[in-house]
Amino acid sequence: MGVNDYRDVLPQMTVLTQIVYGENSTLYSKETAKFLASGVPNAKIIPFENCTHLLVAENPEKTTEVIRGIASIR
Repeated sequence: MGVNDYRDVLPQMTVLTQIVYGENSTLYSKETAKFLASGVPNAKIIPFENCTHLLVAENPEKTTEVIRGIASIR
């Protein structure tokens, strides 16, 4: 996302997509998540409260829940 433009690719995504972001992140914001979700069919946005861009390390329990949530849908 930093050097390439993927806007034309987003609507072609056919896999289950969860867009996660840390609410305290200074790298990707809620607006970025909304923008991405608006281009990906059926994308779900999942905010991580009180987390930065290091949300996986800051909240491993929620990370596991999110991953298991996708696995249980399949």
